[in-house]
Amino acid sequence: HHIDLFHWMMDRKPLRVSAHGGTNVLTDREILDNAQVLIEYEGGRRATLELCLFAPYGGECEIGAAGSLGRIDTRNQALSMTHQRFDLPDRMEMQVADSKEDANFVDASGRIDRGIRPELIDFFACIREGRRPMNDGESSRVAVATCVAAQESIKRKETVWLEELLG
Repeated sequence: HHIDLFHWMMDRKPLRVSAHGGTNVLTDREILDNAQVLIEYEGGRRATLELCLFAPYGGECEIGAAGSLGRIDTRNQALSMTHQRFDLPDRMEMQVADSKEDANFVDASGRIDRGIRPELIDFFACIREGRRPMNDGESSRVAVATCVAAQESIKRKETVWLEELLG
């Protein structure tokens, strides 16, 4: 889940969420079909999620990260990554190797999802070995609260602080 990934990458407590979105195309459903979500973390770090559920099937999942030295952009379906340093005018393009096991792993909706298989392998290993998984109960609670804060922000048309939901 992207929110779990954001929390892991930021390694800070999420503080507040501002979001815009709606149900504008798939109007026969209750869920939002589009949203832009800005999550602010302790120390001023931010993550942004852009979500479009009415994009054509097979749409690219893109994840980018920017820091003080540069930016990395990934495209999941294309198995590519771009690294752009801020102090140099060049950029590095890379193709990511794809294992046969990951390339043929199909999720419940019938889509190939390269991220799920390694997560499941690690989760089952945690159960067998008695280790704490990366996404334990508390991190899941915070991730769900972050998603609820985004929905509330859209509904109320205002920023929602996570302490309101988490206590």
